[in-house]
Amino acid sequence: EDTLTGGDSPGTSSLALLVEALDRALAIGRVGDAQRLVRRTSEQIDQLVAMGGSVDAALLAALAVQAAELTAASHDPCWALWALDVYRDTGQVPPVDVVERLAAVGTATAQGPLVLREAR
Repeated sequence: EDTLTGGDSPGTSSLALLVEALDRALAIGRVGDAQRLVRRTSEQIDQLVAMGGSVDAALLAALAVQAAELTAASHDPCWALWALDVYRDTGQVPPVDVVERLAAVGTATAQGPLVLREAR
């Protein structure tokens, strides 16, 4: 079975492709497509973590940033919260840029409608 761990495993390749697809979907405003993509991947990652597997840190960081972007685009905090849960469940510490992006989502949520500045 494919995993989402480091190295050249097929799961890593598919996760990298997903992050790229999420970026494209969000760039052209296809929030519904982005939600479907991240929902499917979140289920796979959740299953992997529940079985004691690991998730590559760089790919998780990229996905967490996309989850923050999706949260901003959809006005639904569940994706940012999911990203934080994955970090907690895997025992990983998110990189500073991920923390800043997720914090921006939290700040925007507390202030009203989500509006984030471009982080790239």
